Amino acid sequence: MKIEVLYKIKSNKDYINYLHTHSYWYKYLNRDPAYLNDFIKEYKDFNRIMKSNRIKDTIDTIDTLLNVITTLNS
Repeated sequence: MKIEVLYKIKSNKDYINYLHTHSYWYKYLNRDPAYLNDFIKEYKDFNRIMKSNRIKDTIDTIDTLLNVITTLNS
């Protein structure tokens, strides 16, 4: 992997974690440093999806709690 690519990835811990869990990117980044922009774009898309899933799960939990409370009050 080129030094510039390695430095860019190691400068962000989230990139490192994403690279560990999605190891197929090692192959692409080793072959062509131009894939770095694709890697960052995919990471941002993944991160956006994860955040929206967390928000959705939190809303579902609150909804469940509200249902339990209204059932107990009835």
